Amino acid sequence: NFVIDPIINKLTLKGKLGCKEGAPKAFSTIADLIKKVPQYKRVRFVGVNGQQFNNCGSTIVQELAFTLAVGHEYVVKLMEQGLTIDQAAPSIRFTMSVSSNYFMEIAKFRAARMLWANIMAQYKPTRGCASKMKIHAVTSKWNMTVYDPYVNMLRGTTEAMSAAIAGVHSIEVRPFDEAYEKPTDFSTRIARNVQLLLKEESHFNQVCDAAGGSYYIENLTASIAEQAWKLFKEVEDRGGYIAAFEAGFIQDQIEASAATKDKNIATRRETLLGTNQFPNFLEVAGQEVTAETVTPGDKAKCCCSGKPVEGGVRPLRPYRGAMAFE
Repeated sequence: NFVIDPIINKLTLKGKLGCKEGAPKAFSTIADLIKKVPQYKRVRFVGVNGQQFNNCGSTIVQELAFTLAVGHEYVVKLMEQGLTIDQAAPSIRFTMSVSSNYFMEIAKFRAARMLWANIMAQYKPTRGCASKMKIHAVTSKWNMTVYDPYVNMLRGTTEAMSAAIAGVHSIEVRPFDEAYEKPTDFSTRIARNVQLLLKEESHFNQVCDAAGGSYYIENLTASIAEQAWKLFKEVEDRGGYIAAFEAGFIQDQIEASAATKDKNIATRRETLLGTNQFPNFLEVAGQEVTAETVTPGDKAKCCCSGKPVEGGVRPLRPYRGAMAFE
């Protein structure tokens, strides 16, 4: 998979799609790539990096709605480049985050598939695969902590369970020490083995739609789908994701949610085990904590010269909820 995503990786996180010459070519380059290799049916050229909304402090509904909006933006842009819906839609893979909210995350992925199928149905595709949503789930970085890091193993395990029960296509478990150092061989092996345990010992791979028929999860799915659909339509009414982001609507929504989550952590309405609940006051960091992977100062770079592009709009800032305590 190529998983190219200028809308999130450049515009959303850097503030600009690219330089004056390169930005208009972003979508035509993807379309040309798809046209040149039609024989590779399973290759996904676009990778909607929706996990970044969660890493910036969004709610589950916001993450779902904005991820769908980005996916739809790609469909529109690629069709403007001459692709059909049967070419554009199957070329997209969605990467979404999995938080510790166990049942809500199961419902989120179920709602995502339903809403994406509804969106694609409006274009009347002739191939059934055009309406199917391919999802790659990544355990959340937002709730990872530097102190009491072994709790991150537990978080990763329950999050992987949510994704597996929801029926995603692939799962990535973050190493428990990713928040403060380059993952070691040990942490990487543990992250890999979490999935092997769920597959070989819990047999999660042998059940199709394990949550199907659960009244609670079905209700959650319907509720999340309804709220996400309203927010998705609001983004579309503003001209689509790019126009809404350039107007500051996306940033305002997520920053307000992030501020609420930060306040809830500070007042212990939201629990981070080992940080604001049962912390070990005697624990000392074993080494200097490395800088965050993405900083607010990062700028989009010109694809022609490689130099930072000046100007642009206010980007989103990925962070961890526990950072204020560390």
